[in-house]
Amino acid sequence: MLDYNHWERAVRTYWIFSQEQEVRLTALNSFLNKIWKNNPRKKGPFWPEETLFTDSQWEEVRTLAKAALASFGWPVEVPPPAQYIRYVEGIGVVDEIEW
Repeated sequence: MLDYNHWERAVRTYWIFSQEQEVRLTALNSFLNKIWKNNPRKKGPFWPEETLFTDSQWEEVRTLAKAALASFGWPVEVPPPAQYIRYVEGIGVVDEIEW
C-alpha cells in the first residue's frame, strides 16, 4: 500500500490526468484505503496469501486496477524485471529488487 501511495503521488509531478483517469485512480485508491483502514497491520482474513485467490475484495482490486490501466491505454501485464524500486517515505530509495 505504501508503494502505491508513493507512486500515485509521484506520477502527478509528471502527468496531468484525464477525467476518466482521475475517476479510475480515485476508485482504486478509495477501495485500497478502505481495506487498509480495516486491516492496518495486514492481519485478518483479507491479507493471507490464499485470499488472493478466494476473497472477492481482491477480485474487486484487480477489476479496479484493470480499469485504471485501460484508462491510460496500458496493457494488463506484470511489470518487467528490475522496474521495482523500494521507496520509504522520508528516507528515499532503500533498495532495488530484481525478480
